[in-house]
Amino acid sequence: GGVQHDRYSGDMVWSRIVSEERWQIEVAGIDIGSHSICSSDCVVEFNTEIEIIIGPAEQVEQLYQLVDAKEIPGVTIRSVNCHKVDSFPDLTFTVKGQKLNITHKDYVGKTKIGSTEFCFLMITSVEDDVSRWIMGTLAHKPLYVVYDFGRYQVGLAESV
Repeated sequence: GGVQHDRYSGDMVWSRIVSEERWQIEVAGIDIGSHSICSSDCVVEFNTEIEIIIGPAEQVEQLYQLVDAKEIPGVTIRSVNCHKVDSFPDLTFTVKGQKLNITHKDYVGKTKIGSTEFCFLMITSVEDDVSRWIMGTLAHKPLYVVYDFGRYQVGLAESV
């Protein structure tokens, strides 16, 4: 327990949860690079029970278009051109004026199939569309997340 100050840089930003059942907070905005995909009523949930990031279909589709993600029949993840990944924009959440970034290194997976490198987004939407962003364990690498049970709040900072 407790906050490990050596695990993050910058200021810790605290936000009260908006749901008693889940670790959900309101954020001022969500951007992909310079493109705003949510500017009002944006809710982000932190959930260590899933690995990937799940978002509202309409907003995730905007990300797909920006990075030219291709549909893979029968699966919910999208493939991307491995040679273009380094130019992909950050996914940025603004919480109480502080910008928190998840870079392409955190949201793009890479694997080899035979001798071919295969890249894919670890951000998706789901069939029963959600109205919030769900930050799975992969979002807990670039972000230092504190779950404050006593005060019903989440603390966020960039991990070191």
